Amino acid sequence: MFMTKLHKLPHGYYRLIGLTVAVCWILPHAWAASTEGLKIGLGTAPITPNLDKRLAGYYFARSADGVHDHLWAKALVVDDGQKQIVMVSIDAIKVRAGFVDEACRHIQLQLGIPADHYGPTKKVKIQVFALGPLAFVGIPGEYFSDLGMQLQRQSPFSHTVVVGFAHDDCDYIPTRKAYEEGGYEPTAALLAPGAGEEMAEQALKLLRKLKN
Repeated sequence: MFMTKLHKLPHGYYRLIGLTVAVCWILPHAWAASTEGLKIGLGTAPITPNLDKRLAGYYFARSADGVHDHLWAKALVVDDGQKQIVMVSIDAIKVRAGFVDEACRHIQLQLGIPADHYGPTKKVKIQVFALGPLAFVGIPGEYFSDLGMQLQRQSPFSHTVVVGFAHDDCDYIPTRKAYEEGGYEPTAALLAPGAGEEMAEQALKLLRKLKN
């Protein structure tokens, strides 16, 4: 937690921390006991930024004046002699796709795990319903207007309303072209290029099924 003022953590946080520590300690020992030759490695590294770094979530420049808890990057590697699994968590609001790609390339160099074998893949829910000639499509994020208008043009319904931030928030959902052009939204987006077009395609399948 990177904060501007010190405060006491809610009591529930301590129970959560205790449970996390217990799970991280018990599970590796249980796996090692039941699986011969299984290797498990844990690692942490502090990533707390300097106090002059701007805090996220404000519409004006604001920096921290102290550190309550340090931020960490944590990694877990499981190796059974044939396959390796790497899980990495970072104390951050979000991680840019380019950073993930770079980290995967480093993991490939160090461990030999292909850079294109990473996850998890985020499953999103697209909602579609209709009232007579009027259809609604719920997209879980900030959908680029070009994608929304394309969906409306191809919809089998005479009127289609595209609603953003429905059921979930996948952050920015740019067009594939926007990724190529660059800019703030594509750089900050968490989804891979083409995700917006895939959502439109799946929404159109649902609309056509609903129409028939």
